[in-house]
Amino acid sequence: MPTPWDAVYKQILQRFFQKRGISITTEVEVGRLPRTIDIAIVCSQEESQKLALVSPFTFFAQHNLLEFKSSSDPLTSAEYKHIMARAYLYMAEVGIDNLFQLTVCAVTAGKPIKVLTQLPELVRFSNVSQALYKSEYFPFYVLVIAELAIEEQNYPLLLFSKGRKRRAFLKELVRKRAIEYLRLAYQLYPCDVTEVFSMSKDYPTLEENIQFIIKDLGIERIVQAIPTEQKETVLRLLLEQLGTEKVESILRNDGKRKF
Repeated sequence: MPTPWDAVYKQILQRFFQKRGISITTEVEVGRLPRTIDIAIVCSQEESQKLALVSPFTFFAQHNLLEFKSSSDPLTSAEYKHIMARAYLYMAEVGIDNLFQLTVCAVTAGKPIKVLTQLPELVRFSNVSQALYKSEYFPFYVLVIAELAIEEQNYPLLLFSKGRKRRAFLKELVRKRAIEYLRLAYQLYPCDVTEVFSMSKDYPTLEENIQFIIKDLGIERIVQAIPTEQKETVLRLLLEQLGTEKVESILRNDGKRKF
């Protein structure tokens, strides 16, 4: 039978502190929040160097942990500690003992001023380049989307920008006709994309904007989103444009609708 070292240890210390009127709690559960890390990237030195030339991730080591903090879930003092705890758990899991093998980065939509400047007893950050801050004690970085330049290498992160930065980014996408990123942006904030389209000289017609939305969402999803009371109007317009015979022919064709 194994010696119950742990149980005896807690029992002895509990009695010791209680005799002196000191409150003690055993079996304290911590880390009830999810222990998952948003993204873990393992790359070689050569891959890290290549990434530094084409992305804002200029600081990668062999193991790199990325956490995203949106405007509705900002980087706070408590969340910084949770990220650090998950980082140490990751180090234990993969057997990292050298901090030079690891980076941790919180990618934040806005600038977490309190964490960056007002917690010197917990962590000190310094600005190492545009939009990038690094801790003095641990390879922990904060990458602020709001401070990124509107350049192609930053497009993937700028999709998560907000306010004026988002509008400026969308105008740039429209100007460059960056369709792939515009489609992704439309999934995140369709109203903003539509508004920028309507004000842009590069997409001057309403018809072009509608075609973009149809191509992105698909006609079936659009039809499903039409309120029931308006579907009769849509049907009437289709009958006027296609004619009754054409609509009947479509409906007879194995019951399939071909628009």
